Amino acid sequence: MDKFFIMILFSTSVFPSASSLQEELNDARTTNEMLLLILFLLIWLLYRVRVNQRLSNKKREDLHKLVYFNEITQFPNRNKFNLDIKSEKLLNYKGSMACFVIDNISRFYELYSSEKIEEILNYIKNLILEFENIDYTYHYDNGIFILFMSENDQNNIRNTCKMMSEKIILDIRENISVSFGIHVIGEKENLYEVYKLTRVAARLAKRFSYDKILYADHKEIRKYQESLKIEEDIPRAIMQSEFVPYFQPKVNLKTNEVVGCEALIRWKHYTGNLILPVKFIEIAENNNSIIDLDLMIAEKSIEIVKEWIDFNKVTKNFKLSFNLSAKTFISPGIIFKITSLLKKYDFNPLNLEIELTETIVISDYEHFSNIIEELHSLGISIALDDFTAGFSSMEYLTNLHIDTVKLDRALIIDTENNNEKGIKKRRIYKLLSQMINEMNLLVISEGLDDERHLELIKGAQIQIGQGFYFSEPLSEEEFIKYVENKKILLV
Repeated sequence: MDKFFIMILFSTSVFPSASSLQEELNDARTTNEMLLLILFLLIWLLYRVRVNQRLSNKKREDLHKLVYFNEITQFPNRNKFNLDIKSEKLLNYKGSMACFVIDNISRFYELYSSEKIEEILNYIKNLILEFENIDYTYHYDNGIFILFMSENDQNNIRNTCKMMSEKIILDIRENISVSFGIHVIGEKENLYEVYKLTRVAARLAKRFSYDKILYADHKEIRKYQESLKIEEDIPRAIMQSEFVPYFQPKVNLKTNEVVGCEALIRWKHYTGNLILPVKFIEIAENNNSIIDLDLMIAEKSIEIVKEWIDFNKVTKNFKLSFNLSAKTFISPGIIFKITSLLKKYDFNPLNLEIELTETIVISDYEHFSNIIEELHSLGISIALDDFTAGFSSMEYLTNLHIDTVKLDRALIIDTENNNEKGIKKRRIYKLLSQMINEMNLLVISEGLDDERHLELIKGAQIQIGQGFYFSEPLSEEEFIKYVENKKILLV
């Protein structure tokens, strides 16, 4: 009996039942499935990690491109330039930098559609890539490009820029032009400072350089920046009447009397500085403000000299002269404007002489000839200024209604010397003045700066002298003092 129970106990404890065996099989199957599921989840997680890494890298690459490269040309941009100039890539670069700017950038982006802008910028990109001497290019901002060129010769750099400019103008045909600032990079130069220098040079090149290419030199930049400031300040100075006439005496060489004066423009700047014409006349001619300046000086000098004549500070025959630029002389209504000034101040036309240079007359001979005749018919004298010994000059004397000839200062320079050149120049000067005299024209000698000049012209049948030997240009008050002193000396 005991053996029987022992066998039953043994059989139940050692050998599982069919139901328990089924349960164990089910548990095993569940475990495998779980393992498989876990394995699947791990694989899926690894996949997602890889995908996310790729997406993250793509986003980083896209962000990198967005931050450091131009969207259209794919050239490195301003941010990349600022990084690279501190890196070994450019830190010791030996060559030159050229900055070029699409002229009127803001207008460029206003005028054209985004598609057209993209087309133009891609053309410029492909054009740049054609030049083998361009090592690195940065599309710095909008229409501004920086080129690093493996050139140290200014002429070669200029030629590259010129070729690029010409191709842009000829191929694009959209009234687009570019301006360049160039600079040969020196030892240990700060490349950002070089960029700023070339950027300013490019801006100034558009205004001051005939081929729109300007070498970025500190001294040159300062000069052009000063010109730009002057140009911007001229309209304000006109409004505030800062331009005034200074008067240089004309002296009768026989009587030593002051018989006239030439009114010369000066700028009495509000800062107290007196600015000479050499600083602003060319600028005024380029931006057409010269017409306002000419007429302002004409009116002020007529008003002043009228007062001198009325109060017997000068003689009744005293002659005022002033220059008119070509633009002023052929401006619409110039005859009416001059006659209006004469009427406004009751100024006798016989007391007025208008000076014209030979180069002005050449520019539009027919037109000038007609205006000269009209002025002459009013009683106004015409003087041919800066007269030289050329064939064309003699032609003007015979064909134009000229009253006075002012011999160019260049003719008298070196006549005071006793070398061969000085002797020849004295002979030419005397023969020229004698010939003009025989044409019944008044001869004025300009540029008399030396007592030996005076001795020369006294023997050359010249009636009137003008120059620093007598006096520099004087203010209104200084001129009257000069005239009064002359009178005292003559008594």
